[in-house]
Amino acid sequence: MSQEEITYDELMIAGCGDKRTLFEELSPEKRSDLLRTHIQRFIDNNRTKLGEEQLDVIIEGLAQVKPDVYVRPRTGAELTAFREFDRRAKASFSDEERRDIFTLEGRYQPPALAKPEWRLPIVGGK
Repeated sequence: MSQEEITYDELMIAGCGDKRTLFEELSPEKRSDLLRTHIQRFIDNNRTKLGEEQLDVIIEGLAQVKPDVYVRPRTGAELTAFREFDRRAKASFSDEERRDIFTLEGRYQPPALAKPEWRLPIVGGK
């Protein structure tokens, strides 16, 4: 398997140094895809625990994860937007929480379990 085929789950089980090395060798598109997967899974796994403002900040951060972030310096407007986002993130989350949410150095986020919209009938019940 080529490095471009690595999945989020495979990357996250790599050791810290290996994970960083693997990530740095990936294309900007793959990097943004992996980080977006991480953040989206965090949302899926923690939505019920998050306040409205916290969820808004995470969604704002998710929107900023694009391939071009990894290939060129940010413009003045982009830096201003990032600084404002960072200020909001710091006001909403601790350093450890921000690392867990917005970096691949955070905790692994497994796929969310699907919540079926149907229920099995209760045997012997009414």
